Amino acid sequence: MAEVGRFDLAEAKGLLMQARALAHNRSALLFELRASRELVRLFGQDDDGAAYREMLAGVIKQFREGRDYPDP
Repeated sequence: MAEVGRFDLAEAKGLLMQARALAHNRSALLFELRASRELVRLFGQDDDGAAYREMLAGVIKQFREGRDYPDP
């Protein structure tokens, strides 16, 4: 919902943060990656941009070469 522009940026940020936290808590790495990527895409140039890029980098580091990650 946050990606398709149905909300203002503050609402989108809240939705993406909730999605990321839920994915993290459920060990759903691909969904966590998607939410983190969208946060960087939408807010990467803002004052908090470095924090979002760092968050995304932390998710990317969890992926291991040779492991199959199905795309839901």
